[in-house]
Amino acid sequence: MCVIAYKPLNVNFMKKSVLEECFRNNPDGSGFMFAENGKVHIRKGFMTFTDFWDALETTRKKYGDIIPYVMHFRISTQAGVNQKCCHPYPLSSDMENLKKLSVTSNIGIAHNGIIRLTSDGAKDYNDTMKFITDYATLLISKIDWWKNPNISKALKELCGSKLAILGGDNHCELIGDFIQDNGCYYSNTSYQK
Repeated sequence: MCVIAYKPLNVNFMKKSVLEECFRNNPDGSGFMFAENGKVHIRKGFMTFTDFWDALETTRKKYGDIIPYVMHFRISTQAGVNQKCCHPYPLSSDMENLKKLSVTSNIGIAHNGIIRLTSDGAKDYNDTMKFITDYATLLISKIDWWKNPNISKALKELCGSKLAILGGDNHCELIGDFIQDNGCYYSNTSYQK
């Protein structure tokens, strides 16, 4: 099962060894998103830890470590091992936007688990992508959507697993139970040795 690693605003970045462990335990591709200047920037499709780390380091040097970052490390359960199915994804009803390796959006989403509701056996998209296009886009209509607790509850009930939803306003809503460790959050224990 995948793992989400979330570094909140104004929190120290987790160690490289922690992220390396995330990749080692979830080796089917990775990506990250960060909020900056009112937008969420998504970079994904890194199939080696070196490629992931180099891209993350370049981003951190340019934008700094104060801003929030959400990282995702994948184990494929649907649609195979490929760059376009790596997380995170933009909030969009256009499946082609979700397949882009570099995209900017108002809101980005990473998922950990299997969404039975949208597990349809497709070969060119996965359950998370289908959930975003068919459900999340209907529920999340504005940047401060998280102020309505009914939306978070509906997302949790529909997906039945864990989500990290980052807005350009620097707010990251965590859906499901996350582990807090040194100020950062993880969707499961696969960040540990």
